[in-house]
Amino acid sequence: MGTGYYVPTPIRFEKNFPQYSRMQNTGKETKGDWVSLVVDHGKAPKNGSYEYAVLPQTNETLMKKFAKKPTYKVLQQDRNAHIVESVSEQIISYVLFETPETTLPGGLLQRVDTSCLVMIHKGSADKIKLTVAQPDLALYRGPSDEAFDKDGKRIERSIYSRPWIENASSEIPVTVTIKGQWNVEETPFCKVISSDKKQTVLQFSIIVVTLLSPIAVTVLIVNNQTVKQQSVTGDRDIIKIIV
Repeated sequence: MGTGYYVPTPIRFEKNFPQYSRMQNTGKETKGDWVSLVVDHGKAPKNGSYEYAVLPQTNETLMKKFAKKPTYKVLQQDRNAHIVESVSEQIISYVLFETPETTLPGGLLQRVDTSCLVMIHKGSADKIKLTVAQPDLALYRGPSDEAFDKDGKRIERSIYSRPWIENASSEIPVTVTIKGQWNVEETPFCKVISSDKKQTVLQFSIIVVTLLSPIAVTVLIVNNQTVKQQSVTGDRDIIKIIV
């Protein structure tokens, strides 16, 4: 068993390369081989893209089966959002780089008011698990503090030289609109803004403590009944789809 890579776009496989490095704590020299898979977009590509799926704990037979019938679909892949659906698991994952200006694909999630990460797991027709994260540390929120010279050219400077680098993370509210009427028990992490037959609007309060310990809020929402929600942290075992 090993880690499998599924790449549906044309790639170039390059041979193993020896890599030399040193142990961080002892300085002892180490050596290992690595493999390069190259997606050649050519010169100055327009709207170039690629995708690949990483499958842990798999083998050649399973990878060939997956390649014949991938269990995911790419719903959107552009500068605004990467949205992927795991058909077999009934999960849709959203990486939203910009605030959407139109209704999002996928059905249930209609809108968000800021860039964020969202995952929807549809357990049944009347029960879904909604997870929302905002990985921005939010050390500084305000006008751009870039510096420019007398000719109007931006002055290159380290992020560590900024006066706000030692600031504590601030809260970033994320407002999420779900199609249909859903019930959820409010907590400090999630408030119901409005709910009717057309849509349910929830506001999440998220603070990122460190990049190594991102915080996501998971809400179990249902029709015709109310259930508790929970805040979750840490990593999960998942099939990672990158597009």
